[in-house]
Amino acid sequence: MIHNSPKTLSILLIEDNPADRRLAEIALDEAAMEGHMICDLRTAGTLAEGLACLQEATCGVILIDLDLPDAKGLDGVRRLHAAYPDIPIVVLTGLSDQSLTMGVLEAGAGDYLEKSDMRPKALLRTLRYAIERKAMECRLVELAETDSLTGLLNRRAFLANVEVARLQAAEGLSESAILLIDLDRFKDINDLFGHQTGDEVLVAIADAIKTVLSENDSAARIGGDEFAVLLRNVATEEAAFRRTDEILAALKAICMLNDGRFGVHFSVGVSLISYGETETSTLISRADHALYKSKQTKDTAVVLYDAQMDASFNEKQVLKQKMAADIQQNRFYLDFQPIVDAGNHSIVAAEGLARWRGEDGALVGPVTFIPIAEESGMIATLGGRLFEDLCACISKRFSDQKNVVIPISINVSPIQARDPGFAVRFINTIERHAIPPQYINIELTESSFVHSIDVVQTNLEMIRHYGVGVQIDDFGTGYSSLSLLKDLPFDAVKIDRSFVQDVGKVVWADAIVKALVDMGENLGFRTIAEGIETEEQALALRDLGVTCLQGYYFSRPISREAFATLLSGDGYCNVA
Repeated sequence: MIHNSPKTLSILLIEDNPADRRLAEIALDEAAMEGHMICDLRTAGTLAEGLACLQEATCGVILIDLDLPDAKGLDGVRRLHAAYPDIPIVVLTGLSDQSLTMGVLEAGAGDYLEKSDMRPKALLRTLRYAIERKAMECRLVELAETDSLTGLLNRRAFLANVEVARLQAAEGLSESAILLIDLDRFKDINDLFGHQTGDEVLVAIADAIKTVLSENDSAARIGGDEFAVLLRNVATEEAAFRRTDEILAALKAICMLNDGRFGVHFSVGVSLISYGETETSTLISRADHALYKSKQTKDTAVVLYDAQMDASFNEKQVLKQKMAADIQQNRFYLDFQPIVDAGNHSIVAAEGLARWRGEDGALVGPVTFIPIAEESGMIATLGGRLFEDLCACISKRFSDQKNVVIPISINVSPIQARDPGFAVRFINTIERHAIPPQYINIELTESSFVHSIDVVQTNLEMIRHYGVGVQIDDFGTGYSSLSLLKDLPFDAVKIDRSFVQDVGKVVWADAIVKALVDMGENLGFRTIAEGIETEEQALALRDLGVTCLQGYYFSRPISREAFATLLSGDGYCNVA
């Protein structure tokens, strides 16, 4: 911080030669008079004395001789700059070597003045130039290290602070903790209330975090809705959780928006910086792994990094690398699960379910690989390949008039549904294989409609107008409301297994299913119950009026060859 006012010039003069020191004092007094200023001057004869003066009280600018008893050449300048980087330094020298200029600047000084030229005007001009240059330098550093919206540090500056904390921990001086804080569903705030409100929320979060930081702590905004905090002198898990709870308590003031109609929740990942840590990037990665685990919960959660997270992350990275190659090698394929008429159990449709068998023959479940495909951006490529495969399969069955052909459903990721070009590519694939569109259905979960609902609706209307069936999958488990069934173009709703398992046992489950059946009759969509495992469930759902049934009670997902054999039989799922 530069400590000068418009009327006072605060100077520390470090000069061991009495004659030169007196000459500088006279020039400074005259310069102050000419500039209508007060010169607040302190003097020291050695670098050590100068540093002691600065510990007692800082100053606005330092004048230093290059030939001191305890600091020769530019050594004194470097040491001053290292200890007080925000104070401008002017070098006094008896040399007239022009090559000195670059060395002085590189050492951290703002300018230099030859002692033979120490006249009041020249001295005042040099001091003012050094002060202005340092002020501009500090401003540029501030701009380079600060997030313009919130006033917190940016990612670059935060990483530099973490590196300092890591080095101190490695030397056994102090331990710290890194917090990564993510605002859950921030895009919803922008979509519902506008970007100005979104910016106001981010600023409010930053201000709340600042209120609970100690002098040595630091905070940063390192992404659109992601914040980072470095807590110093935190050596234990208990201390990290306690300080994190203080931050979350401060955030409670902004946890409700729009009169309480929209709650704000946070995910928090924590990693400790302890003795012996070697890489800053590793520390940030650990906090990020903990943050990812925290995001998998529904409400605000604080998760502390543990070694098992590394194993899980490494496994995911390996699968991600294998996935890219295996998509190209067609190691992803579809199994088929029949969908039957609720009354007579005849097969009326089927669902194509993605499967992955790696090069080593091991199966990877969709619960594992679908999230990886979505996070890595490979879901569109994977979905496109599987749909090409499905269309080729249906087209081949159409080539023989003896074959029974039924509609097949395929799941569409929310990421695909929000792509403005999705519907056109989807329809082009069907036309290329010359398949009647009524033999294709797409299934989307309710989460597809959380973001970019206008784009999703346009895609669905285009696909449905073409003749493809549109179904909501896992209905009742997402964020949407019953208004979706009224406002968007659907042909069928698949009732989630969480309701099915209680049908015939719990009154509320029967009531929900019956309400959906009645709504379907009024709005013109079918109901499909999935997850049927018992005869009792099948009978209860039939009696409630559900149109179609799907589940292990009728058939597990089976290969395309086994499914073709099943269709070539009597067309029924016969159950004992």
